[in-house]
Amino acid sequence: MARLVLGLEDPNSMSSALPANESQPLNLEIAGIPFSVQSESSQQGKWIGIGCRRFVTPKVPQLRLAISTSSWKRSRRASREALLWEGNRWILDAMNFRVQEAETGRLYLAEISPRGGWGDLLRTWFSLVLLQRGGLLLHAAAVTRNGRALIFCGPSGSGKTTLARLAESQDLLSDESVAVQRDKRNDAGYEAYATPFYGELSEIAERPSAPLGEIFLIRPPEARPKQLFRISQVSPGEAMGELLAQTFLRTLTQPLLEKALPLLEDLVRSVRIRRLQFTPSPELWSFIDDQSG
Repeated sequence: MARLVLGLEDPNSMSSALPANESQPLNLEIAGIPFSVQSESSQQGKWIGIGCRRFVTPKVPQLRLAISTSSWKRSRRASREALLWEGNRWILDAMNFRVQEAETGRLYLAEISPRGGWGDLLRTWFSLVLLQRGGLLLHAAAVTRNGRALIFCGPSGSGKTTLARLAESQDLLSDESVAVQRDKRNDAGYEAYATPFYGELSEIAERPSAPLGEIFLIRPPEARPKQLFRISQVSPGEAMGELLAQTFLRTLTQPLLEKALPLLEDLVRSVRIRRLQFTPSPELWSFIDDQSG
């Protein structure tokens, strides 16, 4: 990455480290974090702009991500994904991209292979940035109902997209990934945020965040269920373990766990978390309302 690192001697001039033949910088805001993305590929810059168009912001970026493709060379370490730490800074070495924190909390330099997807790179990078700022990116769907976000968290195949389709006229925050962090206006609560990291659906609510009401850990419906819907209690330990497994923290190193576990512990203590098994039916929402007293 030597070509991208030029200019880092001046900590007040992040722009000097950006690619020389870049697209225009794109200012985005996800989960209350304004940042700038800039790629040396104008075509890639257009793709990012289209995919993230609902998240464009006029706010001044607090941090920047610069993406290069021409200098990509797969590392020998990348046969197994590795997250390396140099002091407080990290380097993520993955199969199709590499990201390094060049200036702590301010500038990030990425290289991506021609086969790599910008969505995977951006989502992985943002999950680490969000964690450093006290938040978590969950593999989940979320809808806003009665003014509060309901999060449905689970692995692929558990029913997130099905639930998102059942939302119909309700505000859909996401069908694939949801950011959560402490509500800056209410220290006792959490806020849930839409992200541009979609699954099959790409529509999101006009208001891209809502106070977090409850988290449901979902499981695929049984082949022959005795009842359409079932909600059961989950122990704090179970909730923490399952939520940790559904973060987008791909390499759980000790430094990451030291940051993530206290956040999960606080989330489990502050927000009601239950297990939901369901058979797809619009009646689900009335059932959840009846069980939310």
